[in-house]
Amino acid sequence: MEKGNLNDVAYQKMLEMLINGHFQPDTIYSERQISARIGVSRTPFHTALVRLEREGYVDILPSRGFQLHHITEKEMRGIYDMRCAIEFFCCSILMQDYHAKASSAVDMIKAMEKNLDSQEEIYRTSGNIPDFNNFDYEFHACPIRYIDQRDFTDIFKRYTFWILNLSARSLKTSGRMPIALKEHRAVLDAIKENDLTALYNAERDHFNNAFQINKAFA
Repeated sequence: MEKGNLNDVAYQKMLEMLINGHFQPDTIYSERQISARIGVSRTPFHTALVRLEREGYVDILPSRGFQLHHITEKEMRGIYDMRCAIEFFCCSILMQDYHAKASSAVDMIKAMEKNLDSQEEIYRTSGNIPDFNNFDYEFHACPIRYIDQRDFTDIFKRYTFWILNLSARSLKTSGRMPIALKEHRAVLDAIKENDLTALYNAERDHFNNAFQINKAFA
């Protein structure tokens, strides 16, 4: 396999491990041990690690290894602001098409309604945070998927780790799950009611509330 491909393999495997929660905060990991675990040599593994550090996932500790990046309040604020801007735009287009009765938009709204029903069921029954978090992620991905604009999709994928990580943190706060569900419904209701101001307020409030909870961890 070519070196460039090995770099990509190492990067994708590491990203998958990050997203799936294989690494814990404030823990130093050996490059040698992790590269052996994913089946690549040290050079492409380190190249992948440098890329992950540049993207804000990990911090490399010379001669010691690496650890998860400790996100700052400023970085956190930037992620939420970016998400609010992109998702508001995508939802506004979805809203416009939905009220023009575009079949693809109608189908997407139905998918989002079904997603919220699943969130509601989890909240009412198991209260399982990872399960709820997965539906939370998919709910936010729906309008971005609907727009099908490569730059937006790439940005959303790039921040998957932090989107899931920060959401999981906030959901561990007592009472956050039903509030998050209510906020999600407010977004969908605004789209269905063709209310752009309500949509903006719902998106802004949802992300700001999550930020206020998570900044305590920064």
